[in-house]
Amino acid sequence: MDTDQNREARWEETGLQPFRPDLFVGRTDERNLLQRWLAEPNPPSTLCSVIGIGGIGKTALLTQWYRDARRHGLVALWVDGRAGVNTPKGFLDQLEAAARLGGLPSENGVAPLEAVQRELERRPVVLLIDNFEALSAIEEWVINAFWGSMPDAKLWMAMAARTRQLAWRHAPSAATKRRLSLELHPLGLEESRVLVDHAVPWAPESLRQQLAAASGGHPLALSLGIELLRGRGEAVGPELGVDWRTRPELNYQLSAQWLKELGDESLHTAVDVLALLDSADQDTLAAGLGRPLTPSQYRILANLSFVHVVDDGLALHDVVRSYLVRDLNQRQPRHLQLLRHRLSQHLLTTLGEGTQRQRGVSARRLLTLSLDALPLPTQYADLAAQYGAYARDSYTSSDLPVLREMIADWAMSYAIPSQRGVYQRFLTEYAERMPQDIRVIRDPQGRLLGASLFTLVHRKSAELLAKYFPAEIRECLTAEEMRREPEQTSTYYAVLVCANRRLPDLPATDVIGILIREGLGLLGSGTRVVLVATNPQLKQLLAVLGFTMRPTVGRECDVGDLRAEVCTLDLTGGRFGPWISHLLRKARDREIANAEFILASSGVALEVGELRRALQALQHPARFRKAPLCEQLPWTSEELRLVLVRALEGRDPSVYRFVSQEQLTLLRRSYLERRSGTEVASSLNFSRASYYRYLQQALVGFRDWLAAAASQLPSP
Repeated sequence: MDTDQNREARWEETGLQPFRPDLFVGRTDERNLLQRWLAEPNPPSTLCSVIGIGGIGKTALLTQWYRDARRHGLVALWVDGRAGVNTPKGFLDQLEAAARLGGLPSENGVAPLEAVQRELERRPVVLLIDNFEALSAIEEWVINAFWGSMPDAKLWMAMAARTRQLAWRHAPSAATKRRLSLELHPLGLEESRVLVDHAVPWAPESLRQQLAAASGGHPLALSLGIELLRGRGEAVGPELGVDWRTRPELNYQLSAQWLKELGDESLHTAVDVLALLDSADQDTLAAGLGRPLTPSQYRILANLSFVHVVDDGLALHDVVRSYLVRDLNQRQPRHLQLLRHRLSQHLLTTLGEGTQRQRGVSARRLLTLSLDALPLPTQYADLAAQYGAYARDSYTSSDLPVLREMIADWAMSYAIPSQRGVYQRFLTEYAERMPQDIRVIRDPQGRLLGASLFTLVHRKSAELLAKYFPAEIRECLTAEEMRREPEQTSTYYAVLVCANRRLPDLPATDVIGILIREGLGLLGSGTRVVLVATNPQLKQLLAVLGFTMRPTVGRECDVGDLRAEVCTLDLTGGRFGPWISHLLRKARDREIANAEFILASSGVALEVGELRRALQALQHPARFRKAPLCEQLPWTSEELRLVLVRALEGRDPSVYRFVSQEQLTLLRRSYLERRSGTEVASSLNFSRASYYRYLQQALVGFRDWLAAAASQLPSP
């Protein structure tokens, strides 16, 4: 008698179906596809591809379809692409073996292909091909010849593969045949909890919750974590804390599983480079490798199951990236440091010399590189948290009630209930007037997990901010910033980040970390962000990120005994690159972990006053030679004078990294054209007070440019 138990024993012997029955969690819609197909009166033959990274659950889904088909009394055939000879005959031989196991009536002298076709005349047949990428040499034959010869009805043929580059898209089409494509994603937290609770019900609640969250919803990570927990036995007590994200066995086994897919071991380092960035193009990968990367090697990487092709290059799947980085941190820290150094040098160069688009991409990659390297406190927010199955999304009006609840919970959790009404009223008006500035993340069911309000300061937004937060705005913003038009502004004000504490799917610190990291991603060269903070844990996080802090002038912003501070990250005047370098130095040297970011120069302390006096003497060579500035820089006095004149005339493009065109015009008219302050102010439609304030700002940027230029030359 051919029982399920006997068949599974033969699977063990032959390797044709190496799966053991186990709890199947999630994937309800995908699993029900076969049920719905079987419910049709004369189901059309359907070709279904199941795509996903290694360990995501492709084989498990095919196994469920196999069992569902057998429960309906149907012929179910299982073929493993790795088990046979990679030829058409080898495939048909496997099909014949699968027919014996799958309940296909045997007839002497009948070829397996003909046997399947005969069976399809009587009833539906389910054919499942696992590890289809192993059949790449005969892929077109399977799709065109085999599938093409099948009847138009009653065959469900599913192929599971890691690669997206399947020829099935070019399969022969018929009016009554269907083609489906499924891409499997990580499980949600609730689904992960169900699996963990079923597998290790005796483990303490805290450990089960921790394992489910740390897996990122990746089924293989869950399975390995469960095995590690089982290995510790039922003696595990509730007081034992285990951070599964730092378990070297788990990270190594997962990394090895994914890298098996890459036959060319010389490209393993290229995957390491991808793990350090949110994306990388061919040039960036070559810079990390320290050698050229050929187009064919780039294509090999692009075809890996855990790699996505994105607008600006290649990117790793979020779950894979998080585990690979942990594995590198644990096993190869020096290799990791070398890769970060190579990448930072390349990206900083592109930031200074590339096109506008290249500079924007480099800034984003540098931010990813530095934040992942930096040891950040996690009490307030975990900036290392991964999105996983959670998605960035746009705010909609239906979100407002949930956001109001989130703000109420936020106010209570931080013991500032008096501010609840103010923030809720602000949110209501802000959502009506500027909904595009509200950023949210959702779970796979569309539920709101968190939201952030980072707003650009301009005339319209400043009016709203001043209405609800007058004390904070007086401390943080100048009148000139509040009068700017949207296209002129470069200052962000951080209003609020909050998490939905009524949903257990994602810890609040993870939600807040994801949103803060996204907020930092808005920044780039020439921007500034400012906020008022009272929470000590938030202040600690901002300090590590390089924010400068000062106590508020007044005490209206204090919350009880918590002193308010104005926290500022100023990346104007070419400070973005030095800020990134500052963060990377912190990552290497834990002793300066809480140091504020101050723009580094060539080691020469240049005073704005000395620069001003030198510029005032530009038209008088004798006076200029006596300027103290000439003694501090690696040029002769005449060389320095020519350097300054060339920059003021706009003939040195590097100056625009530190000052705007308007600031350079102001400096040129003040010092090169030798006009009086009144004349310059009048020509630019400034009041005298505004003229001197803007001139001071321009001098600071020009000083920073001069220091950076000097650092490129050897000392005399």
